Amino acid sequence: LIAYQIALDLYDNQNNYLLQELSSKITTASQNSINKDKIEKLNSILEGKVQKNVEGLCLSHLNKANDKLFDELKKGVEKCGSTPALGVVIAHSLMYARTRQDETLKQNIPWISKMTNWCRFAATASLGVIHMGNTEKGFDAIKPYLPGSSINPSVYAQSGAYLALGLIYSNTNNPEIVEKLNEALSASVQQEIMLHGILFSLGLVTMGSGSELNYTKLRDWVYKDDAIIGEAATYAIGLSMYGTRNPHVIEDLFVYAHDTQHEKIIRAIAVSLGLIMYGAEEEADELINKMYQEKDPIIRYGAMYVIGMAY
Repeated sequence: LIAYQIALDLYDNQNNYLLQELSSKITTASQNSINKDKIEKLNSILEGKVQKNVEGLCLSHLNKANDKLFDELKKGVEKCGSTPALGVVIAHSLMYARTRQDETLKQNIPWISKMTNWCRFAATASLGVIHMGNTEKGFDAIKPYLPGSSINPSVYAQSGAYLALGLIYSNTNNPEIVEKLNEALSASVQQEIMLHGILFSLGLVTMGSGSELNYTKLRDWVYKDDAIIGEAATYAIGLSMYGTRNPHVIEDLFVYAHDTQHEKIIRAIAVSLGLIMYGAEEEADELINKMYQEKDPIIRYGAMYVIGMAY
């Protein structure tokens, strides 16, 4: 029981690298143990499965969201175009966040399908907010919107579906989902909109893992210097390396912020530097001073993100 409690406290601390190392070492050390059942329970706590199941059941059971409110909001924006309608969809996803209850959205697919471009992307991604943490059935919920499904949604909806997948499996480093995303990257080389969602998703799933191999792969996409692809790949680096304080990654990003002309990528670098320095406190002071003395206002504004994340 003490071991279970320590595992619960460690998971609450959300240090992904430590949790993975612990789980791996416990599994290796206990291969011939008679306590296999207890070891499996311990690992399921370190992986967050127990906590997510309890949280999902509670949020679903205690959900007080009102479907009538969604209908009223929908009527109010019917003649306003995609952007106000998207606001309603996002409001709905926040009302039902983590509850796994997406029936209302499914009943309104014809209305949502009228949205275009990035609004359609965000509307599909909102499913990830509703199913966040549903690691058992989350993929099945998103599968109809992914490439190759019978629904055959637009490329924006497919890209948004990948982002939804990232939200559902965020901070899990789930090897099956990581493999699916890597396969999707290889299959979507020429599609910048699709790559935007896939890369963002990869960053969310591998959040805090600190994998050098993953970083190298994401950096190659950043160096292609495409605004849409590079923005997502840079945020993915920040998410994947968050809290690692990796000096090599920080130097790479800082140098590239001066090499690229794309504001989207510079902004993503500014935010990602803050993510990498998460919890670093005074260790981040040198980078903060360096950033707020820059000529580029976006890098200076990034220094404020680093202060916020570091402390």
